[in-house]
Amino acid sequence: MPRVARGVPPTRELWWALLLLLGSALLFLETRILGPADSARIDLRNIDLFTAHLPMTEYGFTALAEGRIPFWNPFQLCGQPFLAAYYAGIFYPPNLVYLLLPVPLATELDVIFHSMLAGGGMWWLARRLCVGPLGAAASALTFMWSGWMVTMMSQPTGIGAESWMPLTLVLVDRAVQGAYRAWLWLTLGVGTQVMIGSAEILSHVMYVAAAFALLRLFELGRSAGWQRAWRRGAALAGSVAAGTALGSVQLLPTFELALESARAPETLSFLQSLKAGHFPPAEFLTRSLEFDRWLTVGALPLVLGAVGLGDRPRRTAWSLGLLCAGLGALLVFGGSFYRFYFETPIGGLFRGPRKFLDVYAFGQSLLLGVALTRLDTWREQASAALWRHPAWLAGLAVGGALLVWMAREATWNLYVLLGLGLLLAFGGLRAPRPRSVALIALVTVQVASLLAAEPNRRMRPVQLRPDYLAPSPALERLGAGPGGPRSYLSPALSTTTGFWPKHGMLASVPVVVDYEPLSLGRYAEYFRVASGHRKPGTLFHGRYELGPRTAWRLMDLTGTRYYVVKATESIAEQMESDPRFALRATAGRGEHVRIYERSDVMPRAWFVPDAVRLPDRAAVMRGLRLPFFDPRRTVLLEGGTEEALALPGEAASQGSVQIRSYRPEHVELEVEATGPGWVVLSDLYYPGWTASVDGTPVEPQRANYLFRAVEVGEGRSIVRFSYRPGSFRLGLAASLGAAVATLLVAFATTRR
Repeated sequence: MPRVARGVPPTRELWWALLLLLGSALLFLETRILGPADSARIDLRNIDLFTAHLPMTEYGFTALAEGRIPFWNPFQLCGQPFLAAYYAGIFYPPNLVYLLLPVPLATELDVIFHSMLAGGGMWWLARRLCVGPLGAAASALTFMWSGWMVTMMSQPTGIGAESWMPLTLVLVDRAVQGAYRAWLWLTLGVGTQVMIGSAEILSHVMYVAAAFALLRLFELGRSAGWQRAWRRGAALAGSVAAGTALGSVQLLPTFELALESARAPETLSFLQSLKAGHFPPAEFLTRSLEFDRWLTVGALPLVLGAVGLGDRPRRTAWSLGLLCAGLGALLVFGGSFYRFYFETPIGGLFRGPRKFLDVYAFGQSLLLGVALTRLDTWREQASAALWRHPAWLAGLAVGGALLVWMAREATWNLYVLLGLGLLLAFGGLRAPRPRSVALIALVTVQVASLLAAEPNRRMRPVQLRPDYLAPSPALERLGAGPGGPRSYLSPALSTTTGFWPKHGMLASVPVVVDYEPLSLGRYAEYFRVASGHRKPGTLFHGRYELGPRTAWRLMDLTGTRYYVVKATESIAEQMESDPRFALRATAGRGEHVRIYERSDVMPRAWFVPDAVRLPDRAAVMRGLRLPFFDPRRTVLLEGGTEEALALPGEAASQGSVQIRSYRPEHVELEVEATGPGWVVLSDLYYPGWTASVDGTPVEPQRANYLFRAVEVGEGRSIVRFSYRPGSFRLGLAASLGAAVATLLVAFATTRR
């Protein structure tokens, strides 16, 4: 039977490649990440690592070590799904290292492992696509050392998802070839990736895998018949579907949160998506030549990309590389092409054109491997024939265009110039041996250019001082457990040791402001109105500043009693002159942190005698801001027919509420009322929360725009809230079903 052309590296080469990749992963981390670390400062380039990944992973795996799956986080904002927010990757098998080692050390081992996974997968894929050993090694090093990989070091979940891209294509290729048990390995590979939780990067991997599968199936159809290609394609789709179902235990909760978040298709605007990061064409090329930490893929891909044109044995690799590099760049530009993608249902779920730099880096790495292999096959070709070859002339044309651009922008890159010089020397030399030397020199230039690119100079995780993850003692003194009063941590303190947003979570202090990229859309609207800052086009990350236009009534509704701010902020001056605020403590170097207590805020749970149903969320928000609205007398619910909120009458009944038990997924309240009314809990209303009154299940209502409420009768009542996410139960059932089906099919095919 004719088969799709592929390379099969010998076992000896495999071991040498693994040693090379291990050494290069360690060298890369030392030269680009660990060695250059010269600052303990936290800024936008590493904020995800220090204010999200490390504390979230600490919280999640501590809960797991205690025998509890952390479904809910009561310490963020007004409560936030924890499992669905993908930072910790609770179910991702390699993350078990976080159960065994301290989180900072485990994070570095995590990065090393996934760096090797990225390079090893790239080398294996290149060799299967008939790229030579030298070209495959260059492809592997370029992908694992690319600027986007350096950038994603601050998001271990992201680098974990990205590193699977080449290996996924290897598994797809084996499935198309009909290799033994290839479908099983593809199913397990896809399922493992889904459990990381990074749905955005996973979608990029699936795009590239789909393009590659189509290329391979087309080749198979032409060589072995279209019927066989259709069967293999169906088996391939079935494996991917089974793998997706296998990871549904993580995928469905994350997808549910994404649809409720400020990045949902009907919530996220195109302008907000662009503001998350894009690089217009001119800036893209200039920064690439400057070896910017975001964009760099080294010197040679910019010079040699066109040399692989028309290389028949490697046309699949070159076509795939060109497709990924080209489309990835077009999406990163953020222009009309990205606008078209954004308008698609899946494109509107995510943000940031620059995220497609993973696809771009993958394509450029593959193009480089093909180009170096092509040069290797030309070592014995006559110079006259070489200088007439269209691919050679195309490579020189690209090099000439780069020279013109560098002259125009006055951006002279030594490594690009060396690459062009060595390429010309290769064409001018006639003997194979000198050309081999030039080829090795080209690879050396590529490696040197990758090492010379902008490093990540921010502090490495294992260098954390013992107090870096520890909250400030002043903050810990505010803690009253998850059911206690909430605190506001100013974003101005986001890089202050001991006062990171998630330090509240580690100190068991509920905070009403936090760095949370998957914040809910309702959070965004509520706290933009509450803070008085409604900047158009900005994407809400859970962080907001207070100022002169703050709607304190809305802040009081959240049960926020303590305000931790910087002494130099204008809001600190406002609080000094406001009689409802009292300075309780100072902290930090030079006492630059001020802690104020606000009087007469709403408790975390309370009783109201009356409820008013308004037609929609906008009407509720308007009602909350009316001067005569009294949250102690009336609760505003959604789904009614009343168009406006009337003046309240005399209170029919009174009551008190006491929190008897408050755990992350379970809340128990004791109510004493002289008549019927409603119990309001200032915790987020979110799918999966159930309620009961005296053991009788009731439907919790969305109250006061964000919160939960249930109706109670006269006398003493016990109200219980429990978080039982249907998305997790459905995902778990799908995962177990997929696992059983996979085992049965594997057993049946083995017997047959």
